[in-house]
Order: sequence, then C-alpha cells, then structure tokens
Amino acid sequence: MLIGRKKEKAKIERCLEDGRGFILLGSRGIGKTALLRWAYSRVKGKRAFISARTSKSAFMLELCRQFEGEREIEAEWEVRQDGISTYLHRVGKIEEYPVFDKMAKAELWDYILENLDGGFLFVDDLEKAGFEISQMLYELSTRFVICLAGNGPFRDDQKKVIWGCEEIELAPLKSEEAICLAKRLGRGIDIARCGIPGRIIKGEGLKEGRYVEGEEVNIAPVFLIILALMIAIRFIGLGTGERELYLLGGIGTALAVVLRFFIYRGMRS
Repeated sequence: MLIGRKKEKAKIERCLEDGRGFILLGSRGIGKTALLRWAYSRVKGKRAFISARTSKSAFMLELCRQFEGEREIEAEWEVRQDGISTYLHRVGKIEEYPVFDKMAKAELWDYILENLDGGFLFVDDLEKAGFEISQMLYELSTRFVICLAGNGPFRDDQKKVIWGCEEIELAPLKSEEAICLAKRLGRGIDIARCGIPGRIIKGEGLKEGRYVEGEEVNIAPVFLIILALMIAIRFIGLGTGERELYLLGGIGTALAVVLRFFIYRGMRS
C-alpha cells in the first residue's frame, strides 16, 4: 500500500519515461522495497528485479532467467485428439535456451555481455551488495537502466553504482497518512480491542491523566529506579563497612531480579 508517496511516485514516473536510473533512500522499514516493486510493475518489456543480498553467481543466474523469460518463442498450435479428449498441442519453432544453472560464473558473464542489452534492472538492498556485485552493476550500468533502493552509508564501490542516478529520499509518513495506512491494514481486526492505538486510529483521542480499563501501564521506569536504588545501597554499605546496609541492598537487588522474571513472564502470557 503506497499511501502518502505521490511526490516520490511522480519522480519515479519521470525517470522511467526518460530512461534514467534512480535510487530510493531511507531508513529500514520505510517502504523502499514496496515502492521499487511498484516501479518494476510500471515497466513493460525487458526487466528484472533482484536483491543485491546474494552472491555474484546467484545474481547473474537470476538476471539471465528473468530477462530470457521475457523473450517470446515462435510457436503455433494444432488440435490433437487422444481418443478421450481434444486438446491443443504446441508445435513450430521452439527456441532452446542454455541451461543457465549449469554454467560457470565466467560463462554466465560472457552470456550476459553477448546476449543481454537494454531494459530495466531493479536492484534492492544495495547496502548489502558485495564488492563483486557492485563492480558488476557498475559495468552493467552502460547496458541497462539501473533503478536502486538502499539504506546508506554506502562503501566507495557501491557509490560508483549510484553515480548519475537521481536520489529520491523517502521521509516518514505524516500522522494522518500513517493513521490511514493503519486503518487499511487493520481491516478485519477488532480495533476496539487495540487499546490506545485503536482509540487514536478511530480518532477518539485520549484524556490526559486517565487510562482505559484493561490497558497496560508501563512500570518499567519505576522498576529501574528501585533496582538502581538497591544497588546503590549495597555499594554504600560496602564502602562504609555497614554490614546491615550491605545485606539490605543485596536482598533488595535479589528480590528485584526475581520480581523482574515474574513480571516479564506475566507480560508474555
């Protein structure tokens, strides 16, 4: 669901129409992959979508499969009958493709240089690309329109791939857009049982200083203060030689650790 991305989509459309590469930048989980897949769906003709989070051999293998899969095979159909049913049988010229998964790395690279040229190459997770893949993408940038997505900082070999690409920064969604997205994702979910987030999505808001029945109250800050106080008392007793104070701090720390275990177990259940 691409909500609140009209400006980014317009920039992508212009790049695709002009045959220019681009890179989507932004933090993890902000929607770069979804937007890159949307751009991929807008392209007709030769195209491939591959993640850079792989080896060079796997990358080249996937590139060959996707681009060669787009090629049309000349064929005709004839009616045949097997005595039980009538069916269509494909005849005519059927082009035989090389078995890519049996090729060595050097053979795959030679095949790409000799047979693949033109089209769009969409590459996700650029920050995960190894040196070999970065170098390969840099060399392929003269043969394909390369569209990228990644989360910097990038290494020098990865930056070479970005040269000439239009940078499209994805900012976090505005609160209204985020609520709209939550409503769409929450279809079929009982929002009334979602506590404070559910009330915000419904637009009810919250009254300051009041809690809704059944909602969790975060006691972690109070618990941490008590634990820190017990540890401090223990060290004070150790420094001053007060045995009772030292024992009190130790007992309090132990109780706090045990209490933490049961609280954590209760929250998980």
